[in-house]
Amino acid sequence: MSFSVSGLFAGIAGALFAINYEIVTEETVNAVTSGVVLLQAYIGGIGFFAGPIVGAVVFTLLQTLLSNYTEIWALYVGIAFVAVVMYAPSGLTGLLMMHQTIWKHGSMRGLLKPYVVCLLPSFVAFTGVVCILEHLHAISVDEPEFSLYNIMLHTGTMQTWLVGIVLLAVGMWGARKTAPAVVDAYGVALEQAYKNTVGES
Repeated sequence: MSFSVSGLFAGIAGALFAINYEIVTEETVNAVTSGVVLLQAYIGGIGFFAGPIVGAVVFTLLQTLLSNYTEIWALYVGIAFVAVVMYAPSGLTGLLMMHQTIWKHGSMRGLLKPYVVCLLPSFVAFTGVVCILEHLHAISVDEPEFSLYNIMLHTGTMQTWLVGIVLLAVGMWGARKTAPAVVDAYGVALEQAYKNTVGES
């Protein structure tokens, strides 16, 4: 049934594509295109009906927005895919569904602070990764400087390398220190949600 329904939607999408562009070339049906579709499905979550839809929206946004700021946007999408597969096998939709019961019973408030505290060092680590990757890309194309959040940094200097390495190290250390609190807070919120469910029954 799943195969048949997916084939139905794929056929409708292909027909609309052909009507819209009035041409179907090899590029439209090659292995790269199929790989992108799988990438979108896994990022969104293959275990949920809305997962591939969410994945397609997120992938399109990343492609559209990141391509305006960096030439290595595909590398960032690949890193996001690897991160989702490693740390959220159920995809982005799965992460949302993990909080459905907690949200329904009003236990999300206890998660906000741990999440924000963990996201801050994670963003710092992400900034360090971006700095290092953009620096390497600028060196590979012989650019004298590159932009990091609209801040111009010089290529090939020790200070620029230190900025990326220090941000990455500090961010990872902070994320590892705050991650246990997130796990504990999620467990408490989930337990409270289940207690509320039993109480309502």
